[in-house]
Amino acid sequence: MAQDKQFFPTEARNLLFQVFGLAKKEIIFLYIIIGLLILCDLVYPIRPVGMWVGFGLAAYAAIANDSIQTIGTFIASNLHRRWWYLWIFMGLIFLATVTYSWIHFDGDVTYHRLQSKGFSEAPGTFSFLHLATPVILLILTRLRMPVSTTFLLLNAFSTSSKTIIGVRKSLIGYFLAFFSAIFVWFIVGYFVKNLRRRGESMPDPGSFFNGLPVGHFGPYGLCRTR
Repeated sequence: MAQDKQFFPTEARNLLFQVFGLAKKEIIFLYIIIGLLILCDLVYPIRPVGMWVGFGLAAYAAIANDSIQTIGTFIASNLHRRWWYLWIFMGLIFLATVTYSWIHFDGDVTYHRLQSKGFSEAPGTFSFLHLATPVILLILTRLRMPVSTTFLLLNAFSTSSKTIIGVRKSLIGYFLAFFSAIFVWFIVGYFVKNLRRRGESMPDPGSFFNGLPVGHFGPYGLCRTR
């Protein structure tokens, strides 16, 4: 009993120190998140304002989450260039892409990707969760948690919550890939351990990634060599 009484306070104290340390380190980010949540709560009843706030938050959240995956290689391979050169280059490509869609598809910048059922019409009213969903994505991105932007951001463009159920096939695919990866990991790990126990030389898996250029999978990818 004495050990249990002594163990819990120590672990609880360490946990509190970690939480407060993380909060202190991310204090500016927490202020931003709180400010955005307050903004969402204030503007969601006003449809024209809520529409633009939701669009802006969704656009930034998607870029913040997917930028490393989509343009990470480009950024990492051009670190010697000034950052605003890269921003101008990527911005011009973005403007050209959406401008073409806007002209060719009569003002639609999505290439009719949102013409499916439930997305063909803009929401008549907004709820707090409509606007807060991109803020949640920002939090998950900051915590470096793998997440699908599709499931979160489609909510900001849907006219009803039932529309999100339409992506269940993709959700099943994610779960299938997750459990398949676990299964393959344990199977391969089992054989690798047996081969090493027999004294057979095994190549270092990291040697493959070390041979790839820096930032091949983005600046936070698997093969950072510096």
